[in-house]
Formats: sequence, C-alpha cells, structure tokens
Amino acid sequence: MKKTTIIIFAMLLGILQAYSQDTTNHKIASLNKTQTNADTTNNIDVLTVKAEPQQDGKYLITVTSKENNLKIRYQTIETDHESRLIKYVLPFKVYPPVLIKVQAYKDSKAYGKEVKLDLCLSSFKNVTLSREPHKKYKGDGGKILTDCENGSLDLNDEKWLGFEGNDMVATIDLNHFDYISIASVYYLVNTNYRIFEPIEIKIEV
Repeated sequence: MKKTTIIIFAMLLGILQAYSQDTTNHKIASLNKTQTNADTTNNIDVLTVKAEPQQDGKYLITVTSKENNLKIRYQTIETDHESRLIKYVLPFKVYPPVLIKVQAYKDSKAYGKEVKLDLCLSSFKNVTLSREPHKKYKGDGGKILTDCENGSLDLNDEKWLGFEGNDMVATIDLNHFDYISIASVYYLVNTNYRIFEPIEIKIEV
C-alpha cells in the first residue's frame, strides 16, 4: 500500500503547529489527546477527555470527572454527519477524522466549559524532525505535533516547538492516506520574547 507523508519545511524564528486537509476536507495532519475544561466561575478542573489509539484504527475515548453527581453528554461531528447529544456511560470508540464535544451538567445546567477533542487522520502518527527544537521550546519533542492538543497563547505551556537559526523539516508519516489538497500551518508570534513569524513555510507530499 502506498504511503503518504507530509513534509514541512520551516524557515523561522518561531513556534510551529500545523494541519492539512485531503480532498474531502478532512483534517489529516494536526501539528500540534487529552484536553481539560474548567468551571467558568471558580476555574476548577471538571472533565478530562482522553483518546487512545487502538489496533483496529479507531480511538478509545475516555471521559473522567473530578466531581461526583455530574451528568456528562457528548456529541460526535464528522464531515457528513452530526450525532445527537449522547449520555456518557462507558468509554467509546470512534474513527478519525472526528470532532468530539463533551459537556458536564449539574442541576440540569451546563457546568464548566465544553471540551472539544479534534481527532484527525494524523493523530499519534510518527513525526521526524530534522533538528532539535530550541531548549526553551522543545516540549515533548515531535510527538506533540500530532497529539491533537492545541497550544495556548502561553509560550511556556510546552505545547509548541520553537526553532531558531537554521531551517527545520518535520516529516509526518500518514501511512496510507493518498490525497491532500489543502494544508495550513499555525504558529505563535510574541515579539516581546523574540518569537517571530516564519520567513517561509513549504509543505510537500
């Protein structure tokens, strides 16, 4: 079976995340699993949503709560289908690409922020970096580029990779996905900390 890889060349003094799409508008490469929400009034953690890749190509979705007596409902959104709200009882499996929305309820009212987990075709795929990130912005290495966890505006949240000086090439092995028509790249700019826009970004398949 033919393999497909995405190669990203970044000439930059900055921090990088990216995604690309295939011809059916499926997100397939999110260069930047678990997301947490917090109550909107007291800023405490409420839900944690975890995705684990399975051998059958699906992902096992597990939702946990630090509080008792909360009702949890979720919704899955695919390219051509959007499910109704489903009561969460046990971990469930989904095929990517899919967007999962999870909400806690208390006294029949939404409690805390909605958690969104965007699983793409590149989720947990292998990433090879041509050079090591800057020591201040190395996170957990190349794997954070495909863990589906978005970086925040906090440049120290360890969800971004930073590079300085020489060009960087990130290669994502998509295995068997053959068609890609659109690619986009996210990067963080904070000139106060000398983090600038990329000079040039090139994406090849």
